[in-house]
Amino acid sequence: MQSDISLRCLQSLDHHNGSGLATHGLRNRALVGLGLSSAIGYLAWRRGSLSESGALGAILTGTFTTSAGSYTHAAMLVGFFAGSTVLPKLVRPHDSDRFDAIAAKGGRRDLWQVLANGGVATVLVIAPKSSAMDLGYLAALAAVNGDTWATEIGKTSQVPPRHVLTGKQLEPGISGGISLRGTLGSIAGGAFVGAIAAAGRSFEPRFTAKPSTLLATGAVAGGLGSLVDSILGATVQERRWCPQCRMYTERLEHTCGTATRIVGGVPGVSNDVVNLGCSLAGAAIGMLIGRYLSDESRLPAVEYWRPFQRYPPPA
Repeated sequence: MQSDISLRCLQSLDHHNGSGLATHGLRNRALVGLGLSSAIGYLAWRRGSLSESGALGAILTGTFTTSAGSYTHAAMLVGFFAGSTVLPKLVRPHDSDRFDAIAAKGGRRDLWQVLANGGVATVLVIAPKSSAMDLGYLAALAAVNGDTWATEIGKTSQVPPRHVLTGKQLEPGISGGISLRGTLGSIAGGAFVGAIAAAGRSFEPRFTAKPSTLLATGAVAGGLGSLVDSILGATVQERRWCPQCRMYTERLEHTCGTATRIVGGVPGVSNDVVNLGCSLAGAAIGMLIGRYLSDESRLPAVEYWRPFQRYPPPA
């Protein structure tokens, strides 16, 4: 009975995406996605990069992405998770303990962090197939990857960051700050995701935009997504204070064991919420680019937005 239900779900997903693939092809991708994401989740858990719930989140997003999308979609997701795991270890600053004392959850991503970073992209790849959705997927991952690279590379800057809105000098590690090195890192992180999509285009026809468009979309989404993250971090993200260590932090309980108190921002708006906003901003950027630059933008708008319907390529 469970197998029959799973089969009907796969058939429905295949129909909604308009792929025309046989059900066994979709099932094969699901098995590949489950196996690959399980292996990555397990290794990341063993290395301390993911918590138990974070590993579960990686398995869920990886399986759904590979099943509903393509191997290129899966490669982009793997590239994001692999890069966000390896980069902090490659560019770890000498005062990393101070940065860990500021970050809300340290270096181990949990389920909510995984979903905040990869959940929007997963929803877009499950949605009905279109170039706008595919570019939205690319840009959503590029935005969060760009933000991750901006954070990690920005930590190595010898120049203190500046408040994104006021320009005042900030203590390194405080949300809402930007630096030249971090900004360049955000563009590079977004371009990295775009490059994976451009490379995958040579093997799979899913992404119809030109390689240069894919690369540019990733770079733009990485830079702008990271900027949105900084603006949200400077305005609405809750800011906490440890009276014992006399320092700002994002932790409910500081590393010294002292309960922190809110001194700014909106209560409940954590870094996970800000990351979700970054991902949504990236998705919007990608879908706009897909709407106006892809081949589908030549179709009449009323035809383009009709759900679950396939169209011949424009003349």
